[in-house]
Amino acid sequence: MKLTKKIIAVVFASMFVFSCTDDMLDEKPVTSIPLIPGEQVIKNENDMRLVMNGMYSELAAKGAFGAKLIAIGDLISDNVFLSNANSGYYSTTQRMSWGTSNNDFEHWNDLYDAIALANVILNSDLEDSDEVIKMKSNAHAARAMAFYYLLATYSANPTSGEHQELGVPIYLGDYDPNGLYPRATVAEVFDQIISDLEASLTPQFETPEDKGYLSSTASRMLLSKVYLTRGQAGDNALAKIYAEQAVNNAPGNFALIGNDSETYKNYFASESSADSQGQPETVWEISMSGASNPGVNEALGSHYSYSADFSTKADLLVRQSLYSSYADTDIRKELFSTENVPVADNPTGVWTLKFPASVDGVSWANNIKVMRLTEALFLKWEAMTKLGEGSQAIAELNQFVTQRGGEAYTGSDYLNIVLNEKQKEFVAEGLRFYDLKRNNLPIEKGTNCEGETCTTPANHNKLTFPIPLSSLNLNPNMVPNPGYQQ
Repeated sequence: MKLTKKIIAVVFASMFVFSCTDDMLDEKPVTSIPLIPGEQVIKNENDMRLVMNGMYSELAAKGAFGAKLIAIGDLISDNVFLSNANSGYYSTTQRMSWGTSNNDFEHWNDLYDAIALANVILNSDLEDSDEVIKMKSNAHAARAMAFYYLLATYSANPTSGEHQELGVPIYLGDYDPNGLYPRATVAEVFDQIISDLEASLTPQFETPEDKGYLSSTASRMLLSKVYLTRGQAGDNALAKIYAEQAVNNAPGNFALIGNDSETYKNYFASESSADSQGQPETVWEISMSGASNPGVNEALGSHYSYSADFSTKADLLVRQSLYSSYADTDIRKELFSTENVPVADNPTGVWTLKFPASVDGVSWANNIKVMRLTEALFLKWEAMTKLGEGSQAIAELNQFVTQRGGEAYTGSDYLNIVLNEKQKEFVAEGLRFYDLKRNNLPIEKGTNCEGETCTTPANHNKLTFPIPLSSLNLNPNMVPNPGYQQ
């Protein structure tokens, strides 16, 4: 990892990691806090808050959770495909033809920028107050989130046993424009993620200011996912504990979404922010506005949109086979539309309504739901299947399914039952690729794919992304991932 000069035009000006990228929130006013090697730049709580907001803006960039990390989580799976009537976006991802210099991935830069800003906060020498502790907890959680998604995309799954020496660089220190960081091991990065998440669990972090900020509930959910992913002895038990705590210990502004059809549909598809944003079900969402959003070329609402007014891109559609797997009585089936789908595809796809093109009359301003409390249930059930409690897990899951209006499951393939139902609940929310990779499962697309891309074996090198060419060129300590040419 090589630190290079970068100006982050978010809520403050700074110099940062890797190379220049387009940041989603460039239209926000800039407060100048220059980073100077060897100097503390945070002088007071207001400075720290400016840096924290900048950190969240990096997480919200279009290359990260603001758009692309969510989109690729479904496109590199059996959930979603790129229509033949596409506008040219995501074609490399659809073909799975990515390499070090030709890919749709941008989150390496964005997530390391977020990590660098978190470091500025965590290395500050401000005296602890409730406000400082809360902001440092935010920084610990955000740094852990960034490291987790870097590891999940640029390193092999820990339980695969492959290339565990090739984690991602761990960067925790002060700003250093000449820093050259080697790749840590996968185990070392997991240790750092767990350390950060445990450090974030402070009383001041329990209740977020709004759902655009992380919280202890988010940290517990991520801890559950981290332990499920690492898979060491005792980890599944810890995953179950943290998933249960996420639901049972959440403060009053969190609650599982109910099964009322109108409420459930409005939570995703309403064009009124009062129905869809800042809701109790939401654990963490990326905040958008008319001034701060990825715009027509990048917004998820643009690529997923079914509206006749906004469907010119006609890009990302749900597979017909997945849509057909919902019972007609399932309330989640109302979140799809077969109207005006491109006829260039065989079979034709189905629109998801989860990303309306406008909210409160403003285009591309709907918040992006990254974490929902309902996922904690699925994390618990996944852990239970790995703890020999599969029949109990499916009994609980079937109660959930029938409340959604679906059909109960039978059989003893407990893990796949949990993952299949999770696929229905979270389609187009960016989770499916990571769920399959975490469990060493193949990606079997079936339709709307070409040749070898229709089935990707578990632990195939394509499921570990190429380290960006810019980092390989700048940093002699950086090792490329197997299977990719520089």
